[in-house]
Amino acid sequence: MKTHAIICILILFCLTVSSAFGSSPEFSSEDCINCHTGNDTAKSRLNISLEDFKGSVHHKNDMGCMDCHSGITDQSHGTKGAPKVDCRQCHDRENHHGISAQAADRPSCNACHTRHDIREAHDPASSVHVSLQGHTCRSCHANECATPNLLSLLPAFKISTHGKPDFGRPYEKTNCTGCHQGRAAHGETGKINDQNCDTCHLTPDGKSALMGRMHPHADMKKDPVVFMAAVAEAGAIIFLIAAGIGFYLKKPDHHTNAE
Repeated sequence: MKTHAIICILILFCLTVSSAFGSSPEFSSEDCINCHTGNDTAKSRLNISLEDFKGSVHHKNDMGCMDCHSGITDQSHGTKGAPKVDCRQCHDRENHHGISAQAADRPSCNACHTRHDIREAHDPASSVHVSLQGHTCRSCHANECATPNLLSLLPAFKISTHGKPDFGRPYEKTNCTGCHQGRAAHGETGKINDQNCDTCHLTPDGKSALMGRMHPHADMKKDPVVFMAAVAEAGAIIFLIAAGIGFYLKKPDHHTNAE
C-alpha cells in the first residue's frame, strides 16, 4: 500500500509540474494591449497604435493579437524577443520581393505593409498605395527614390513632363508598381494593376526598355546613362549662360559710337 501511495504521489507531482511549466498561457488581446500601449513603450517599436490597428484589415476581420503572434507562448518574449510572424498562416503568398537575394536577406512583409496598420492596396492610407509608394520604397531603395539632386534636376523635370499616352493614369516617378508590377510586390511575373508604364520603361525580365528607367537621381554607378546625360546637359547650360554673358559684355554700345 505504501509503495502504491508513493507512486501516486509522484505521478501527481509530475502532472502538477508539467501543468505549471509546460502549458501555454492564453493571452488575450487586452493582455497584449496593456503591455504595448503604456508610457514605457511610447517611443519604442514595441508600442502599438490602437488607432492604426483599428483601421487595418486585420481589425476589420475581427482578428486578435494571437491570431498573428501564435508563436508567443509565455512571458519570456519580453526578454528573449517574440518569434517572427509567419503571414503564410493566412496568406498564400511566397516572399519573392528582392528575388535575386537569398531568402534570408529578403525584406519581411512588414517592411512594405507595416506591422499593424495593414490596409488594402487601394486604401489611400495604405503604405503600398500608389500615392505613398515613393516613401515606402525609399526605406530600401534610397537612390532610386531619392529627391533629384542639383545635377539631375533637368533630367528629372523632363521625365516628369514628357508626353503620356493616357492622361487618366497616374504617371509619376513615385508610382513604383506602374513599372515594376509584380516584381515590386511579391515577385510575380505578371501584372498586378492596369498601369502601363512598363510598356516603355521596363521589360518583363526587369531590363530597361524603349525609354529607359525612370529613376532620375544622377548616380554614376547605378545610373551611368542618366549621370552622363545630366553632366552633358549641365555643361550645355553653363556654356550657353557663359556665352550669353560674354556676348552681352562685348556688345558694342551704339549710343557711344553715335557720339
